[in-house]
Amino acid sequence: MLVYYCRGWFRAKKIASETLTEDEARHAYDTRTLYTALVNDKERPSCFVECNKDYVGVEFLDDNLREHIAYQFQERKPGRLFLSMAMRRNYVGDSDKVSRGASFIFKEDGSTIIYREDFIAGVLERADVRIDVSHNWEAYPDFGDYSALVQRQREKAWGELWQSCLVSWCGSPTTLYCKHDG
Repeated sequence: MLVYYCRGWFRAKKIASETLTEDEARHAYDTRTLYTALVNDKERPSCFVECNKDYVGVEFLDDNLREHIAYQFQERKPGRLFLSMAMRRNYVGDSDKVSRGASFIFKEDGSTIIYREDFIAGVLERADVRIDVSHNWEAYPDFGDYSALVQRQREKAWGELWQSCLVSWCGSPTTLYCKHDG
């Protein structure tokens, strides 16, 4: 896995901001200050890992460099990250306009809030469920080794719910309810 470093990924412009040397990125890692690791390509990364204090975010980009899947981890125990949020977005054609999205907000006790939104129709759905989150834990990565974090398919225990959020909308078997805004 090739890794390039920068201060951050400018999502709106789809470019890296402030390129960092490996030594500068290592210093940011050691001091737990903001830095970003671009994976596989510095101009068209497949994903990036953003680290800052006790937060690690992983965002997978589609062919148009739009945020497609995102994972947010929090260091809840020394050296241990907990996946606290997973999000997926779909877009209208090649535009940057989000058409649909799904978010899972996890708590360590297994209580989970699922949001699905159809941005075109103005429909927001929410479900409160309890799931096994034992697979949501990862070790805080060693500098430069992000392989455990950049797994697209993380949903070992909640994958069926994740997939149903992407396929079906109001009235799915996951007991989601619809709230129509406007």
